[in-house]
Amino acid sequence: MPSEHRSFSFDASILQHQSHIPPQFIWPDDEKPCPEPPPRLDVPPIDLGGVLSGDPEAVSNAARLVDQACRKHGFFLVVNHDIDMKLVEEVHRGQISSSECHLRRRKEL
Repeated sequence: MPSEHRSFSFDASILQHQSHIPPQFIWPDDEKPCPEPPPRLDVPPIDLGGVLSGDPEAVSNAARLVDQACRKHGFFLVVNHDIDMKLVEEVHRGQISSSECHLRRRKEL
């Protein structure tokens, strides 16, 4: 028996006249949207050129930069990785089509 799925939209304006909203549903001031643009995020590049050549100092430096980037941002940009750009582009296309597929699937539900 197929299940019936209906769209549901919540109109938050109905809450404007509520006298009490539980605290867990109130955004902290420092997380609320603001008209100013967000601060610039400098994505740290990690150069693997020296690492691939086997230079111990380059390996140590890259490891330190990866550690710092992961602790501060959670991500970094790898440069001079020696991976064919056609493969990189193919992976990007696959990620995009995969996320589009997931979005279409979620809309079906």
